[in-house]
Amino acid sequence: FYEIIKPVSNWKVNGYKVYDFGKEITAFPRFTATANRAGLELTLGTGERLDSDSIPVMKDNVDYTDTYITKEGLQSWQPLTWRGYRYFAIKESAEISIDNVSAEFRSFPVKREGSFSCSDDELNQTWEIGRWTMQICAHDTWMDTPWREQTQYISGDTRYNIRYSAYAFAPNIKLLHNYNILSGAFSQRHSDEGAIRSRYPTGYHLGPTTSTYIPDYQLEWILMLHEYHMYYQNDELVKQVYPNLKKLLQYFEGYLSTERGLIGKVPGWVVLDHPDTYKQDVGGENTAMNCLYYGALNSAAWMARNIMNENDQAAEWEQKAEATKKSIQQLLWSEKDNAFKDGYQSSRMKQQTQVYALKYGLVPDGKKPGVVEYSKSQGRSCEQSFSYWLLNTMFSEGEGQWALDYIRTNWGTQMKKVDFNGAWYEMWESPRGMTKSHAWCSGPTALLPEIVLGVEPLMPGWKQFKIQPCLYDLKWAEGVVPSVAGNIRVKLKKLTIDNVETGMQINAVVPENTTSKIYVPVMPSKDFTISVNNKKIWEGGKFIGANNKISYDSKSDEFIVFEFQAGNYVIDAFNTEQNEK
Repeated sequence: FYEIIKPVSNWKVNGYKVYDFGKEITAFPRFTATANRAGLELTLGTGERLDSDSIPVMKDNVDYTDTYITKEGLQSWQPLTWRGYRYFAIKESAEISIDNVSAEFRSFPVKREGSFSCSDDELNQTWEIGRWTMQICAHDTWMDTPWREQTQYISGDTRYNIRYSAYAFAPNIKLLHNYNILSGAFSQRHSDEGAIRSRYPTGYHLGPTTSTYIPDYQLEWILMLHEYHMYYQNDELVKQVYPNLKKLLQYFEGYLSTERGLIGKVPGWVVLDHPDTYKQDVGGENTAMNCLYYGALNSAAWMARNIMNENDQAAEWEQKAEATKKSIQQLLWSEKDNAFKDGYQSSRMKQQTQVYALKYGLVPDGKKPGVVEYSKSQGRSCEQSFSYWLLNTMFSEGEGQWALDYIRTNWGTQMKKVDFNGAWYEMWESPRGMTKSHAWCSGPTALLPEIVLGVEPLMPGWKQFKIQPCLYDLKWAEGVVPSVAGNIRVKLKKLTIDNVETGMQINAVVPENTTSKIYVPVMPSKDFTISVNNKKIWEGGKFIGANNKISYDSKSDEFIVFEFQAGNYVIDAFNTEQNEK
């Protein structure tokens, strides 16, 4: 995708003319010039941020300065390679006239079919900024950032991007997902033991103390493959890389302690959350790594059984997962603190560790409330990227209002900064050396449609999906999830009378050849009624049918669940008594 963009403002300072494009872009800077003579040197460069003198920072880990030597007369310039930037600076010369400054924007040809909006404008901005941040990190591959190393990380960053982009872009984005998954598999040829690289195909900065091998990213490659299949249903891709998956799990078994049944001391740089802030104890038999190992075994077992028809292999991995679960619960739990330790050799209990245990189902039901409260009590104790998993877990554990306020407070604070450049930072604070364009921090772009609208796949390729709406303090919300099965449209609205909430209206479009389990929120009243397209289907505490495309599924204190065949539906769930008043 290419587009010509013009700067929104410019200024002169210390001999430079600085052009501001209004937000972070990925582009070729361009201009035309008229020179009085040949051989004049023109100094220019790009940057994500301004220095204290209002000139862009053009050298910071990378050098984005250029020297252009003129010919006489009219000429034009743009570099051979694009770069990520907001500001473009040109050193002025009395002998050179600069005209027509612009930028040729480029990115992967995303189709912006996803959408989300609600009664909170700030949340709407948060969602859009996340989509833009993803687009400028999507090129020939997914990149961690377009400004610094422009590197494809295998899983890690890309696992986040697969989940986020499923709610923002049309399915053509899966080309980048496919390449990342295949790159991980192909990188295994560099390891006789079966490890996969965490950066590939780059050969830059290799070595034992670098990010060449990140053990948690390797386990996330398996988890990412399973999640990818749920979004896009690609049996052939899973079959192609399945031998690599088996070899990778064999590699991790080599670091499994026979004494305690936990993995530990896997070679490489353990990241988990951003390693520079909110540090965890990651040495030895680490809890988070073992949670990921447990999750990876279960994902591998699911793919073995459901795609490869290898039931014996699936059973073996499930047995190993159960053994790992038993070891985690017995050896890594602190009874006196009602929380998981960071590791067997650790006395620390960080927020991220609790999130990993909750996310992968390792907290017994009776202990969940305490672990959730412990996690909440830590406030913001993880980085911006990992906050996606924190909030995903809190939403799932019934703490949605807390999670929604967390988005408002923390993402909201960042986008109100004077120097915010229209894309999410690498981390909550972005000092020199860190970037202001990191897609892994775009969590709300998935969370808002995923949790507020409640749209998630239940079967591969969205053949069946759920809509479990929760508006919290919002008055309304709506959006489109651009699935491979077709666009899923949801509109939610609170029903009120005299400012008293009486129920909810759900508008849903269920695409052809799919079904949806729709969770209808229950109002506490004996007069609670549900109608679909103006026909009652629930009254007096029981299902009364009235539509052969709708069947009753189940009931809880919070929701009544129905299965809907393909079609357009307007669902009104309300307290009849209050409506009559």
